[in-house]
Amino acid sequence: MENQFNPQQCTHSSLTHSHHFHCQFPPIFPILNFPSIAAQVVGRSVLLFVRPLLKSAPATGILVKLYDDDGLFGFDDLLAKGYTDQNGHFTIYGSTNEISKIEPKVNIYHDCNDILPCQRKISISVPDGVVYEGHRPSGLFSVGVLELGSEYGGESRDCFHR
Repeated sequence: MENQFNPQQCTHSSLTHSHHFHCQFPPIFPILNFPSIAAQVVGRSVLLFVRPLLKSAPATGILVKLYDDDGLFGFDDLLAKGYTDQNGHFTIYGSTNEISKIEPKVNIYHDCNDILPCQRKISISVPDGVVYEGHRPSGLFSVGVLELGSEYGGESRDCFHR
């Protein structure tokens, strides 16, 4: 086998109390053309507005997180997070560098009308048309007004805010 490690390919040098071994290892991975891959990485960004309400009053201090949804087989990438202000408003901006398109989603965590452990989580997918190329989005997507006392399809519970 020509790709096996051969200890005779190593050279040894000693400098004072440290020893250095220099080995020539066979290539494990094919050589990739990194400049062409780097040229395909593009900044992508999104800007969202959310206004959660509770019984028609502004819901203040509500945790909102923006993720790049990596599907079933990956961990979602956190793009930004924060809390609604005293008026219940929240504007969130996130950007990342990706080879492929991003699939942003916004998660809203709350305990409104809830006595169960962990927080209620509303997850809303962001349409492709409001994801912009570059790190400065050229438009704002309004998720709209959400009544947190209502139940939403796909709502779940989250103890760890992932």
